[in-house]
Amino acid sequence: TEQFPFIKSKPKQYTIAIYNPKGDISTHQRYQLAFCIQLAKSLPDIKFIFYGGGDVDSTATSNIEFRGWCTPQSIAEDSNVVLRITLHDGLPMNVVEFLLQGRDAITSVPGVEGAYFRGRGDFDSNLWEDQLKRQIAQIRYIQKHPRKLKDRKEVSEYWRKELDPRRCKHKLSRWVR
Repeated sequence: TEQFPFIKSKPKQYTIAIYNPKGDISTHQRYQLAFCIQLAKSLPDIKFIFYGGGDVDSTATSNIEFRGWCTPQSIAEDSNVVLRITLHDGLPMNVVEFLLQGRDAITSVPGVEGAYFRGRGDFDSNLWEDQLKRQIAQIRYIQKHPRKLKDRKEVSEYWRKELDPRRCKHKLSRWVR
């Protein structure tokens, strides 16, 4: 967890980071990239940074930036929140990395301590318009009501304790004998 220092400052322009893995069309569908691009088009005053090994048509709208592979620290420094909505997922580590660094996270995975839950990732294309409106409302709420520094530090500390190697070893020792 030491490699993810807490970041106090925030970027001047409200910015959302979206992990974009390399893969085929099924990977893009699983990570809801078409929905995320539509979301970016619907929020032209917010900057969106897509990062990872996948391709995104950054000409789709002027508020999209594609970074490719980069460190979680550089993305967190340049973002206010990470958005991770997938059809299925375990514990999303990029969400945890953002929370460790004092950033907000929106995820489709329930029960991630300190993250905003946006609902399951089972998207029905017939309901996109409604889901888009709900996602925009959630982002606007987070943008207008940012967490206090104290609250961001509490979430970061929670994850530092949870991921402490001694604690993890103790938890595993109960299962592995």
